[in-house]
Amino acid sequence: MIESKKLFEIPIYALSRSTLEKRVNYAEASFEKEYLKTNDNVDNEHFQKCLQLAFFPKQLWDYNHIIGYIVIKTDEQDVLLEEYLPYKELERYHWDAEKKHFVVNQMSPGMHFSIGEKPSQEIKENIQLFLNELNEFENRLKKRGYVLDREAFDNIAPYIDFKKLVEGELGHGQTQDAQR
Repeated sequence: MIESKKLFEIPIYALSRSTLEKRVNYAEASFEKEYLKTNDNVDNEHFQKCLQLAFFPKQLWDYNHIIGYIVIKTDEQDVLLEEYLPYKELERYHWDAEKKHFVVNQMSPGMHFSIGEKPSQEIKENIQLFLNELNEFENRLKKRGYVLDREAFDNIAPYIDFKKLVEGELGHGQTQDAQR
C-alpha cells in the first residue's frame, strides 16, 4: 500500500461570515431588550460585560464555526480530495451551541485524479476545478449553507510548484534552498 501525504486542509464553515453576523446582531438585540426590561439602572459597562459573557467567543467567525474540512493529499500517483463532514447530516446548525459535531470522511466517489506527467500548473488547475465543482456545481456544500474557505489555499497556490510537492522532492519541512 502506498502511503499518502497530506498537502492541504481547507476548512468548511457551517455558515458564512455575513450570516453569522446577522444572527449575532439579532441575538444581541434580543438580549438587550431583556436586559433593559430587567435592569432599571442601565450601566453601559455592565451591559457590555454581560453581552460579552453571553456571546463570546461564539460570535467570532474565524475558526469557531468550522464544521468540516477538505483534505488534499497525494499518494505519488494521484491527488485525492477527501471530504470530512459531520457523521450525521445536521438538520440545523445552531451557531451558539455548545455541542461538538464529529466529522468523518464522506468517501465521496471520483474525488481524485492521476498525476501522471502533468506539469505543476495543470495539477493546480485540476485541484482548483475539483474545489469549484465541490462548492458550486455539485452543490454538496451550498445546499447545506456551508462555506468552503479557500482563502489560504488561493493565496499560496500561485507560488507552489505542485509537481515537486506531490513528488516529494522538497523533503519534509525543507525549502528548496535548504536542500542545496
